[in-house]
Amino acid sequence: MSQGDFSGPGQMPAADQGHVRSSMMMQIAQKADEIFGQLFSEKLFRAQLCYFKDIDYAEEVEYLIQAVSDSELKNFLTEQATDIL
Repeated sequence: MSQGDFSGPGQMPAADQGHVRSSMMMQIAQKADEIFGQLFSEKLFRAQLCYFKDIDYAEEVEYLIQAVSDSELKNFLTEQATDIL
């Protein structure tokens, strides 16, 4: 496996990360379905993950770890919401 197959030093290959992320989204959807039953819509949940128009950015976010840029966060959430197996 070449260095280009990894997303960063000490991290798993990007292909494996995609599988883990998809698995995590499935787990979240399954748990929400258990809790809320017919009131939960996975399609609506995914759509809400990539809707940013009404977010109020007036209050600064205090990160416990290294800060993440707004664009990086938006891209990550949109990728997760639109990543269908």
